[in-house]
Amino acid sequence: MIFMVSIALTGLLSLCLTSTPAQAYIVDGVVSDWGVNLNDANAGNLGYLNTNVPTTGARYAVDDDDWAGNPNYVFVGPGYSRMNEGDAEATYIDNDSNYLYFAVITGTPKTWSGYAPYSAHPSHGDIFFSTDNDLSNYEYGLKIAYGPDTAGLYENFNTIGSDPQFSHGAADPWIIGSIGDLIVDPNLLFFSNGTAQNSHYVLEGRISLAALGLDSSTASQVQIHWTMECGNDVIPPVVPEPTTISLLGVGLLGLIFKKKRAA
Repeated sequence: MIFMVSIALTGLLSLCLTSTPAQAYIVDGVVSDWGVNLNDANAGNLGYLNTNVPTTGARYAVDDDDWAGNPNYVFVGPGYSRMNEGDAEATYIDNDSNYLYFAVITGTPKTWSGYAPYSAHPSHGDIFFSTDNDLSNYEYGLKIAYGPDTAGLYENFNTIGSDPQFSHGAADPWIIGSIGDLIVDPNLLFFSNGTAQNSHYVLEGRISLAALGLDSSTASQVQIHWTMECGNDVIPPVVPEPTTISLLGVGLLGLIFKKKRAA
């Protein structure tokens, strides 16, 4: 049996609290400023990114199958991968009062297309943003250029799902289909690090909150999605921070106490 090795990431990241980085992230494909060192000697080991998470207070989602040393095809859900080829690793997201920052860690460089079944389609996907917690519709998409490290932000576009010869639609959408309306954001930055850092590669960017129709009080609504051509690897959604859950619990207890007193 032959398995198509590809990469997919469904990073459904919900910022439950508006965070403010101590310093702005540098968009350079290196995530040390997020508090994660991919050049650590252990960074290629199984589960490294599960335990080495951002120390900046950023929201994040990680997968549990990153391991450069596994030479066999393993099920990563809903498809197969081996080593870190076609592996979805992690997604980080944060914001300050002006910008949304994100980093996507993968097992393949942006220009990698060794397993793309259709030569007309680059295997790497685009990055989608939902700003209203509705994951059935992404209002904005970052079209990633497949040559120089440039990208364009669009709205009012159609999407294309993962490769139809595979049944891995759990990670859809894959790329922007018909190009929509370009949003001019002079502060947009995007960079893909094509140099392996212990078998990891990074897509990193910055978008103005205003370009997404947001401000610092509404940035917590942002959810991000990224996938690759055959959509074989899906990252779980981020859960609320413990402090958010605690505050919710305190609020519910207060309502219950108030109701009992009123009775």
